[in-house]
Amino acid sequence: MALILEAPVGGEEYQTGTSYRIRWRGGIPTLPVDIFLHDGKSLRSLTTNFKNSGVYFWVPDPDTVGQFRVILRNAVTEIGTYQPVTSAPFTIGTNFSDYCLTLFLVNPSPPNIREEVLLILFQLSVLVGDS
Repeated sequence: MALILEAPVGGEEYQTGTSYRIRWRGGIPTLPVDIFLHDGKSLRSLTTNFKNSGVYFWVPDPDTVGQFRVILRNAVTEIGTYQPVTSAPFTIGTNFSDYCLTLFLVNPSPPNIREEVLLILFQLSVLVGDS
């Protein structure tokens, strides 16, 4: 019996640092499952030899940003074959809360405070990007 992905199905927008469920059904219950992310160029392993329980909890790390598909395989029966099972790519974006800026103004009225605050905000926007 083939593995059938139930979530994500494609089109979702996930954030780094937040927990999500990858859900599936089918496959051979006694054989483990391998779960991968595919970005269109390469496979990134999320887990291998995972119990075929139908659910895997996953938190995208800050380095995992872009468009992806989930790929599942039963570790023994489907070795060498990878089935992209999401109907469309889903997006993983940066969670803005990963970048927290606290600005303490010791002297709130120096002559160039406006320029200093604008520089800090510009540097933060470069760090975070368009996410």
